[in-house]
Amino acid sequence: MVGSEHNTMNDTIIPADSARWFIRQMLQAGLSHEDMFHGTGLDGLWMKRDDAKISMTQYLQIVENALSLTGNPALGLSVGKGQMLFEYGVWGYAIMSCATAGEAMNVAFKYWELNGALVDVDIVMDGDRILWKISPSFTGGDERLIRFAVEEFLSTTAVACEFLFGQPLNAVCVHVSYPRPDHAERYRDIIHCPVMFDSENTVLILGRELMDLPTVTGHFRMKNHCEHLCQELMLKLSRADKMIGLIRQHVIQSMGRFPKAEDMAHQLSMSPRTFYRRLSERNTSYQAILDEVRAELAMSYLEHTHLSVDQISDLIGFTETTTFRRAFKKWTGQSPSEFRKKEINRMLFR
Repeated sequence: MVGSEHNTMNDTIIPADSARWFIRQMLQAGLSHEDMFHGTGLDGLWMKRDDAKISMTQYLQIVENALSLTGNPALGLSVGKGQMLFEYGVWGYAIMSCATAGEAMNVAFKYWELNGALVDVDIVMDGDRILWKISPSFTGGDERLIRFAVEEFLSTTAVACEFLFGQPLNAVCVHVSYPRPDHAERYRDIIHCPVMFDSENTVLILGRELMDLPTVTGHFRMKNHCEHLCQELMLKLSRADKMIGLIRQHVIQSMGRFPKAEDMAHQLSMSPRTFYRRLSERNTSYQAILDEVRAELAMSYLEHTHLSVDQISDLIGFTETTTFRRAFKKWTGQSPSEFRKKEINRMLFR
């Protein structure tokens, strides 16, 4: 069961579009709601909610249920062929309205978390090639779950590209990190390029010339409208998920010995690249979160304790009090002593 490999990042709340689409496919294949939702705490009524959300742990349990009940090790390849971009909601429409492959790629990965995918993708430009480095967006999953996530991504990507450009995905090759499965021959039928198994990383390699390939669905005004909606949804999602809350929790617990960004990424079971990207998608940064926590702690100490400014400066990780004073002024518009005096007066005369 997924729960035996539980990790706090798997409790992250993600959009439910991808999960609900997968569930509908499995229901059409003959599985029941009870089959799909076993061990998740969800039910059929959840499927009908417009604002439905799901945790990564719940989504993984649904996938694990489907893999066990269908006995189909190539389930990711099978279901991915039927998923169209418009089934991802506004994220899919934003991609569809882009004029070129380069625009579509930028929009897709800028708002990546809106699709509720089981993989993260990092883009690396390498000369005349584009590398899509693919990794699970969950931790602790067994090989079946990892293979499903990668196969579904490759399959849905191939379908999306054929829909956008009116021709098959023209990849250079694909490297995958897991061993060659018995259904390996099916990969070539879907992604039409060489596939290398047991590689160090999972990477889809594309030619850079694809960036200028025009779409057959582009619409400038629709793109601007959909991107605006994507931005609003990203803000709502950042309030709903637990990533920033977990960062704040770790920062507060460190009490002045604040971890570096790379160390924080490790604590959250992410690569630094993914960590920075997810924060950027939330319109924030690790430094901004650090400053916010430091400001809150400093104001709390000034308001509720008799600690000196020097002591507070040391507690929240400043090596020099003058630096703390400047930072506090920037955060609040007041010096520490002005803030403390104002809070004392407020308490006395309220």
